Amino acid sequence: MPTAAGADVRRVGRPVRAVGFRRIRALFDLTRQDMATPGHRGCATLDTTNEFPDADHPANLTAVAHKSEVQSWLAE
Repeated sequence: MPTAAGADVRRVGRPVRAVGFRRIRALFDLTRQDMATPGHRGCATLDTTNEFPDADHPANLTAVAHKSEVQSWLAE
């Protein structure tokens, strides 16, 4: 599988641009760093949607919007 910048990388039968792979890797690297921080309490987005399960609550709406933005960023 080519891994040079701009090359396609095949995963789950779909081509994924190398830049997308770098974004996913960066997200996992940041998550790993956060998890190693003393006092880490998990994913803030999941915590928020669990603590404010009402889909119309502003905190839930903000968390869902953030997750959607991250997914869009990863898909670019």
